[in-house]
Amino acid sequence: MLIADSRTIVTATGRPAILEAVENNWYEGSRWSPNRSWVWYPVQNARRDLDRFTRYELSKHARYLYKNSPLIRGLIERVVTLVIGSGFQPVFKSASEPDYGTKVKDWWTNRSKNIHLGPRCSFIQYQRAVARARFIDGEAFSIKTFDNLSMDDRVQGLESDMVTGSSADSSANERTMSSVDGINLNEQGTPVSYKMRNVDTPYSADDVIHHFTPARLGQYRGETLLAAAINTARDVDDILALEKQCVKDASGKTDVIKTPTGELDPEKFRTLRYGQQYPTAFNLPADDRTRDDYYAVRFGAQPIVLKAGDEYTPYKSDRPGGAWQGFMDFLANTICLSSSFPPSVILPINVGGTDIRRDLDIAQRVVEPIQLDLAAEFDEILHYFMDGQIADGELRDAPDDLTVTWHFPQRINVDRNQAQQDRADVQAGLMSFEEYHARYGGDGDAYEQQVIAETKRRKERIKEAGFKDIQEFVQILSMNPQLFQQQNKQQGQNENSGMLNAGRS
Repeated sequence: MLIADSRTIVTATGRPAILEAVENNWYEGSRWSPNRSWVWYPVQNARRDLDRFTRYELSKHARYLYKNSPLIRGLIERVVTLVIGSGFQPVFKSASEPDYGTKVKDWWTNRSKNIHLGPRCSFIQYQRAVARARFIDGEAFSIKTFDNLSMDDRVQGLESDMVTGSSADSSANERTMSSVDGINLNEQGTPVSYKMRNVDTPYSADDVIHHFTPARLGQYRGETLLAAAINTARDVDDILALEKQCVKDASGKTDVIKTPTGELDPEKFRTLRYGQQYPTAFNLPADDRTRDDYYAVRFGAQPIVLKAGDEYTPYKSDRPGGAWQGFMDFLANTICLSSSFPPSVILPINVGGTDIRRDLDIAQRVVEPIQLDLAAEFDEILHYFMDGQIADGELRDAPDDLTVTWHFPQRINVDRNQAQQDRADVQAGLMSFEEYHARYGGDGDAYEQQVIAETKRRKERIKEAGFKDIQEFVQILSMNPQLFQQQNKQQGQNENSGMLNAGRS
């Protein structure tokens, strides 16, 4: 096709393309209708759809809603909790040198207490911060760097607004596609460096971890989780503000006082409730503003004083109505669905047992790919710290079969006996001991060592107390009356047998 101008597209035959599209296709969705709004958005590359200005506006509105909308803040924090939970736990294994995995685990437990260059931040806190930035802005960045004072390896987390190109750079490179909103590309379209705000030299792509999941092929920057819900969320925010104002206005109105001059007569005022109680305590102020304050104090809220002949139509406090509540529920559900999570997982909605199980299964399916993407990014951070120690630090001489696997938090479920089922899976060999404790934010190896140490210490104390063996201690500890009856009966039989034998002798 040839482009005649910015408004008309013609085919090789010279006819408008829209005419041939109408004549040759049966898709009604591709046809214009006066009964529907016109969709003017062009079909183009993803990098053009999410340009610098568009991304800035989306991020601005998303951050505003997160800071000021209880619904959006609750949505984001709930999603962060569902995805991250108690944190992703790395497990180190080596079949040739099992003790080496324990050594790496001990090193990482101590090292992960502070990995961030800037505000002190543990690895689990950093996981939540990255996930939150991913959902609000659509992306985040981690720079592999080091601390100038201690010379220890660090990562520096940056939000999306810190990686951007200038307007001049964006316009100049738009034709050649050598740069996309702060990301410099090679001839094949692979990112080679990242331009940071207020930094002259771009950072190499080898030193930058870009935390985002592309939704389209050809997408280089992330979009907020709230992209499709921003307008609806802002509408909800505006409607709530207007509705609250109406409620306040209706609640602020009180009795209407009619006087010939629009002023309250102090002599007549004495017949009122307060005037009867304090007949000499009221002298009506002459100043209008002071008089209005006087009415507000004596009558409460905003009493209205009208002149004779004036009319006042009282406002009925019937806001919000039933239809309004249903409409707001629909909007809230729509916002939650835009995040791919069922509304019942985000909002306090009462649903039946079968329905809530279905919704939780859907939520788990949504969470799993996000967790896998995040684990791959966190794995790169972990290996950045490990590689330096393996080369010339505490972890030198690492075995070739050293592997790192990630355990995620417990699956989203509603069953109260899930922990019991997990223990049964461990006993049956369907789940590892480490995976079980990692689901609940624990350390399987540390727990096992603690149990063994306590068991050994208890065994020594039982022997020191004079018990014949552990079985005797367990029998006494159980306080089984039937067991004691059997022991006493056996002891009596032995004594009787001894007496008979003595008599015969």
